[in-house]
Amino acid sequence: MVRCIHCGGEVLAEPGGSIGICTRCMAENPMPREEVQGGVYEKASGLLRESRFDEAIELFQELLIENPSDAAVCWGMALSVYGIEYVEDPATADLLPTLHRLSTQKFSEYLYVKKAIDLAWNSLDREFYLRQSSYIDDIQSKSLSISGQEVPVDVFICYKRTAEGEKRTADSRMAADYYRELTRRGYQVFFAEESLTVGEEYEPRIFAALQSARVMLAFASRKEYYDAVWVRNEWSRYADLIAQDRKEKGSTQRLLIPVYQHMGHEDLPEALRQMDAYVEMDTSANARSELLNLVAGHFASGGTEDVSHITRQVRESGRQARGEISSEGDLKESAEKTRILATVRLVNGEYKEAEKLFRRALTQSGGKNDPENYLGLLMCAREIPGREALARYASPIEEDENFKKALACASEEQKKDLHKTAKTCRENQDWEAESRTRRDECGRKVEGVLKTLGSSAAAGNYQQLLKQSQEYNVLRMDTRESAQGKDLLLKIGLFLTLGVALPLLVEGFLYEMGIVNMVSTLAFFVLLWLIMNDLMILDTGCVTYGIRLFLMMLGYSLLITVLESGDAKLAGIVALIVTVVFWAVSFAKEGGAMKKLSGTRGWAAAQRRSLPALSEDLLAGLKTGIDQAAEPYRRYYPDFGKQQEVWYKAAEEKVAGAINELEAELEACERGRI
Repeated sequence: MVRCIHCGGEVLAEPGGSIGICTRCMAENPMPREEVQGGVYEKASGLLRESRFDEAIELFQELLIENPSDAAVCWGMALSVYGIEYVEDPATADLLPTLHRLSTQKFSEYLYVKKAIDLAWNSLDREFYLRQSSYIDDIQSKSLSISGQEVPVDVFICYKRTAEGEKRTADSRMAADYYRELTRRGYQVFFAEESLTVGEEYEPRIFAALQSARVMLAFASRKEYYDAVWVRNEWSRYADLIAQDRKEKGSTQRLLIPVYQHMGHEDLPEALRQMDAYVEMDTSANARSELLNLVAGHFASGGTEDVSHITRQVRESGRQARGEISSEGDLKESAEKTRILATVRLVNGEYKEAEKLFRRALTQSGGKNDPENYLGLLMCAREIPGREALARYASPIEEDENFKKALACASEEQKKDLHKTAKTCRENQDWEAESRTRRDECGRKVEGVLKTLGSSAAAGNYQQLLKQSQEYNVLRMDTRESAQGKDLLLKIGLFLTLGVALPLLVEGFLYEMGIVNMVSTLAFFVLLWLIMNDLMILDTGCVTYGIRLFLMMLGYSLLITVLESGDAKLAGIVALIVTVVFWAVSFAKEGGAMKKLSGTRGWAAAQRRSLPALSEDLLAGLKTGIDQAAEPYRRYYPDFGKQQEVWYKAAEEKVAGAINELEAELEACERGRI
């Protein structure tokens, strides 16, 4: 089975065809020959899907050694070299190629693209390769046009921004600190968080920065960070540019400096171990100064001096390697070190200690002219743990005295940065207000979903089962458990039979009462008395009992009057009909209810066994309903995943409560009790 190089779905092709269709995303895929399928090819395709281009290249190279004439293998190699990822267009749902490794060589002119076209089995397959390569050429041309308009950079900072759970890495904070310092020293620095804007095309700008940068700083605090997909994508491309320079020109003006900690030099990827310069943060006496002076030395030499010689000088002579730092510079460096220590305290939330250090820095030479010291005091006062947190601060800072002092001593470039920070804080405040409103709105919608158990088929099935079981239990209560009502009906039936219909029939047809008269009279008074007791008619005292007895005697006298009037036969027939109808209706109602309830226990037992599956379906449907209600509001939550877990927990509790209620009703049906 061949997997789609775009989504991993199964690819099917007509017998003898070399272009298949993915059963999941419906994208066209080149089909390798049968002997190539599976194994290494599937692994290489999987790496390509995950954008792990360097690893994919290695495997496709292995395949090409044994299968140099397989068009699909050649095509996979080309996609890997150019870093092509297929991304779904939200407007059309089509899979469109995106270039993550822009090159000045046209895609269609790349060796393995040409080979794939030449090796295509027929004209239709060849048309697929020609169409795709032409489309990628257009995208490449547009990207190169964008990159050509970019301002050249001096330094490219490569690092892993987030780790597990979208948590900021130590590398990103370190990189941000060096970005600010290098920018302050006048270098043009490419730093993704500042240089890239959400929504723009990233690759053209990254490509332009890699091409123009004279220095790359590659930060990593863990071995696996250097192998992270996009980190490796950047430093490996820069390493290739260095290798290309040396091959074509015999030397290079580029410098790649691995900056690492919590690992040894031997733990670096092989390509980084071969670099002439590196900074091991754990063993360096002054890693910050060493790194900054390596950069400065490289630019001071015009990029032509032997880098290893500069490295040696820096490590042996410390900051004196530049030969341009005076005693005044030493004092300034002291103020700078104090500020850096203060920043560390600030990031760790030690605001009082950080404030003392920032104030000490102000007393040292050059400290009063450093806006970062005043900005640090502002953050200490407001308990903002560093510039990263300041970028998320949601309150105006323009009127703060320390902010005004920072502006007063800032350079034009620094003023732009400070005004940008202040604007961000105001925007954060507006955003936070809007976010609260939107989160409240989202909460109400999710609450509405939870109240109704959602709108899934499982929710409808649940409501139907609950209603049915409740109806069965109410019916059972009426027919089986209401002894008082059943006794009343029995008494009324006996009263009509013995006390009314029997004497009338005997008088009308037999003309001789005898003992029947005594029985009917006794039945009339006893049963009528009991019926009035059950109906609570005139049962509050002796007087009312007397009235009751009087009314009963009045009723009996009316019955005697009928018996003596000569119309006893007609009255007897009418009484018989009424009695028969009463008994028939009573028995029919009782029989119908019993018939309706006859299969209830088996039905309830079967439904109870299906409750676990129903519970899972309910929960899945409820989660889907929550996701649909909340998805438009995702960006208004700082940690949407955590909030989603809270909603899911509420959904689980809701479903558990609903299932318990239904189970209680079904158990009552099954056991024949309420």
